[in-house]
Amino acid sequence: MIQLNASIMSNEQLTENCWRVTLEAPQIASEIKPGQFINVKIPETNDPLFRRPFSVFRRVREDRGYSGIEVVYEVVGRGTRLMTNLKPGDELDVIGPLGHGFEWYRDKKVPEPATLVPLRGPVARISRFSGSDHSTPGGTSS
Repeated sequence: MIQLNASIMSNEQLTENCWRVTLEAPQIASEIKPGQFINVKIPETNDPLFRRPFSVFRRVREDRGYSGIEVVYEVVGRGTRLMTNLKPGDELDVIGPLGHGFEWYRDKKVPEPATLVPLRGPVARISRFSGSDHSTPGGTSS
């Protein structure tokens, strides 16, 4: 588990209530596994008081390794509403990776659960925004 102030690389609105924030956090990006998450606190304010948990959408890859992580979030309350105002260069207080992740084996054939089929369209649309130099925490490309 690592605690750091992660610099905002970008914070983009994807739909009316859905945003994607990219955080510069190479230490977390290099260690996170599928199924793990991060806890985020907006610095310099105690409102909201508690950290917010977020799943990591994918890791950001650069020539020398992983430089950051992407989080896709829905604006549902005060904390996520405040996050929509974040600009590149702002910082978030991040703790992670948290939770028990799992290993993803690319060579294993795993049947696709029927419950995930409806997510294929939205995830594909979000993936188009981000380019091909990104990967999920397990190392697979989208």
